[in-house]
Amino acid sequence: MINYSYNYIVNNHHNSNPYASLNTVLLHAIQIIVMIGCYIMLFSIGIEIIKHCIHSNMLMILISYLEITNGLSLLNTVCPVSLKYPLILSLTTFGGFCSAYQVKSVLTCKEFKIKRYILDKLSLSVCTFLLALLYQYVTLKIFV
Repeated sequence: MINYSYNYIVNNHHNSNPYASLNTVLLHAIQIIVMIGCYIMLFSIGIEIIKHCIHSNMLMILISYLEITNGLSLLNTVCPVSLKYPLILSLTTFGGFCSAYQVKSVLTCKEFKIKRYILDKLSLSVCTFLLALLYQYVTLKIFV
């Protein structure tokens, strides 16, 4: 695996030519951008394929959590009005599995555990969902 950290680039590319170091940094930056773009494309294609195979709104809501951009659009079309606000906030907090794998691909820290990261993001997402429901209930009285 290619190590993309700034410290790796600085410490492992001792060159008296500053342009060579700049070229190395730019090359690594471009590799990261392309890799992130590939994750977005793969997850977006996955959502589109799955969308055509299922017809349940509940499953559509679940697959919206794969990738945030397409997921938000999907939530906007399949959610009931009373759940739209909490679910959109929840997905925005979570960021989607795609963003979690983007973070994993860029970080080089050995202590980083993707399962723990996803569970932490999911727990924050659930808290956001519940707080948004509470907000709707208290201030807007949508469920009454």
